[in-house]
Parts: sequence; structure tokens; C-alpha cells
Amino acid sequence: STGQAVVASAPKPLKLQSIVFSRRPSAMISGQIVAPGDKIRGYKVAEIRADRVLLWSEQGTISLTLD
Repeated sequence: STGQAVVASAPKPLKLQSIVFSRRPSAMISGQIVAPGDKIRGYKVAEIRADRVLLWSEQGTISLTLD
């Protein structure tokens, strides 16, 4: 066993790639385009701001910012 299955099954952290801030804001997170109210990996997109996206889950809220 090379241990690669363990690496492959570990979820990559969510990465905010871009924000389109307009009347209907959207964002690209880990290759997926989302809008407020959408779900991604168990999180709900709570808010899209000009510089960050807030994701909500029962475990708490996380804030993704552009690198």
C-alpha cells in the first residue's frame, strides 16, 4: 500500500477563486460557481461581499478571502 488512497480521500480545503460583485453576486469556490443560498460541501453560502464569502454550517461560519 502506497498510502495514496488516504491522501486522495482527504478533502481539499475550500478555495475562493473569484468574486463577481453585482446586483446578483456570485463567487467561484474550488471550481464551483455559487450564489447566496447555494450549498457547497455541506456549507451554505450565507453572504458574498466584495472581498470575502461567508459560509455557514451547523459547526459554525467560515470566511473565505481571495489570496
